[in-house]
Order: sequence, then C-alpha cells, then structure tokens
Amino acid sequence: MASVAFCALGGLVWGALRGATPASRAHRTFFSAVRSTVAGAGIFEAAMLLKTSARDRLPPSLGGGRGNYSTTTRLANACAVDVLVSAQLLWMLMRRLRAPFALGGWLIGRSVILISDLIDVELEFMD
Repeated sequence: MASVAFCALGGLVWGALRGATPASRAHRTFFSAVRSTVAGAGIFEAAMLLKTSARDRLPPSLGGGRGNYSTTTRLANACAVDVLVSAQLLWMLMRRLRAPFALGGWLIGRSVILISDLIDVELEFMD
C-alpha cells in the first residue's frame, strides 16, 4: 500500500507541475488536472500490484510464480501478455478516464520507491 501512496503523491506533484501551465489550464482547471493525475497514478500502481499478485498465484504450469519457463515460447508469450495488459491499462487511464498526466505521476512515485530500495540495499552491504 505504501507504493500506491507514493505513486499518488507523485501524481500530486506531477499534476501540480503540469496543471499549472497556461496550455493545460486552457483545457482543464488546475484542480481537475491534479485530481485526475493523483487518481490515475494511484489506480495504475494498484493495478500493477494486482497483476503481479495474480501472476504469482498461478500454478507454475501456467507460467505463474517466479520460476523458469520450460520453453522460450512460453517466456515470450508471458512477456507479451504482461506488456499488453500494462499498455492497455495505461491507454484506458489516459484516454478513457481522462488522466493524461497519470504516467508522469506514476513514474515519480516508482522512482522514489526504487531509490529507497537501493538505499536499503546499500545500507545492508555497509553492515
């Protein structure tokens, strides 16, 4: 849940930066841009977490878990489905739900999470 909160916070920052420009305000109000970016970034991160948890619950025979794939074709199919689901969800958020800045907010939130994970790893190596 912390990652969803960080992505929503990233959406707040990115929505405020993007929504403050005159070109953006010509199409939507500032608060509408911020609200849609926060919601879009949070929804996208929650969906990515659900997708990962669903994939981990599948049996290994269906490509679930984090095990090795039996053939290269199964690996390619699993990667293609993974990318397709992510791309379609992002398209739905940006076009259908009118959250055009959701990706930027999500990237800021994921960057903060990855940086904090790298700091934790570095501290473990230092001990």
